[in-house]
Amino acid sequence: MNEHAHVPAPALTSEDAKHLTWLSWGHYAVAALTALIGCFPLIHFFVGVGMLSGQMGDAPAGMGVFFITIATALIGFFWSVAGVTAYAGKCLAERRKRTLCFVVAIIQAVFFQPFGAVLGILSILVLQRPGVKAAFEQAEHPVATRPLAF
Repeated sequence: MNEHAHVPAPALTSEDAKHLTWLSWGHYAVAALTALIGCFPLIHFFVGVGMLSGQMGDAPAGMGVFFITIATALIGFFWSVAGVTAYAGKCLAERRKRTLCFVVAIIQAVFFQPFGAVLGILSILVLQRPGVKAAFEQAEHPVATRPLAF
């Protein structure tokens, strides 16, 4: 047998395609939940604004700045993670940027319990399938087609 014979890439099964669709939806749902959780520090933000404006009594101004700074950092973190998670969901649906999807799955699995853990683990398992790997590779590097000659 020829060592350099071309072995066809495994095809994406209908089950793999269905799982990628479900994972994409799951990423959108977890992104929305993460963005919602990121809204909770708004309470601290407005408390800090109240401290700075003097509406909270004799609260020190430094405490108001502290509240605003921490709240802004938390909001930015959660909303950034939500955005990247939603983008990973879009990439899963389009079968592109497998590495990004894999990294987001790991982050979700490690840091966002319990929904992110389930989503991340399932994403990692599906992204490791040979047919899924081939589908992402094919989407990233499509074979050039020759135009028809007339």
